[in-house]
Amino acid sequence: MSTAATTSPWVELAARSAGTTEVILLWSRTSGRLWVVVLDIGSGETFVLDARRDNALHVFYHPYAYR
Repeated sequence: MSTAATTSPWVELAARSAGTTEVILLWSRTSGRLWVVVLDIGSGETFVLDARRDNALHVFYHPYAYR
């Protein structure tokens, strides 16, 4: 494992893609914050959603419902 990966303040907890859309669930080591990043490579659109510990996976699997 590289040093950069172990010292990064952000941890990728999950990632998935469908077509041109990428969805990533991130966690901050320093603040404990969870968020979901949605990237649509086709349109160039990107948005970020805050997630709570109790709904992070739901936001990850259904980001457009939380937008």
